Parts: sequence; structure tokens; C-alpha cells
Amino acid sequence: MALQNSRKNGNGSGMGKGSAVPDVVARKFNWGAFFLTFIWGIGNKSYITLLILLAAVIPILPLGMCIWFGIMGNRWAWQNKEYSSVEEFQQIQKNWAIAGLTILIVLTIVSIMAAIILGSVMMQMLNTTGGSVM
Repeated sequence: MALQNSRKNGNGSGMGKGSAVPDVVARKFNWGAFFLTFIWGIGNKSYITLLILLAAVIPILPLGMCIWFGIMGNRWAWQNKEYSSVEEFQQIQKNWAIAGLTILIVLTIVSIMAAIILGSVMMQMLNTTGGSVM
């Protein structure tokens, strides 16, 4: 299938929903869309990812949506924003993935540290109160 030409770059990016997406772009999972959901969506003009904010009240739904965003992310980003080349697109999406993974790692480390500190404080409270916190 021939790619539609965009106004500026001739590679078909930024032409909107229904426009052709190169196979090399469409077949990859988008980790930036998976990890950063609506933040990635705003940056890539893929506003459907804002639905995650509404879905946050249903426990399992956000995970399913993140997987869907990861599967569809490259297609949406290619269709909604212009890129000078496939290589530029791939580099930008790689940067999103690195940012998402970095945030995940930092939040995991902070969570573990908080759990350790909270556990230590609770143990001290139990020891000083003779086993009764309340």
C-alpha cells in the first residue's frame, strides 16, 4: 500500500486517522505509551489516551488500557504528528520509552525505601509501647 504524502515531509506522518502507517512503525510495541499513557498521548497528539484518567476508578481496566496503548501507540503517534523520517520517529519513541522506564524504576525504588522506613518506624513503635501501637 502506498503511503499518503504529508504536506511537509512526504512520508505520510501526521495525516490523521486512517492514513497509512509503515510496517516498521506499526508492528512495534510502544513502551512510552504503555508506561506514560496520557502524558505520552499529549506529547504525541494521541488524546485517546486521556481515557485512562476516567478508567482509573475500575481496578483492572487501566492495565488493559496500557497494553492497548502500547499496541496502538506507534500507529497513533505516526498518524497524529509529523516526523521527518521513520528514524526520527523511532528515536523519539525510544526516548519516551526510556523516560517511562526511568520513572518506573525511580518510583519502585522510592516505594521500597518508603516500605523499609515505615516498617522500621512501626517496629520501633511496637518495641517502645510493649507491643501495642494503640
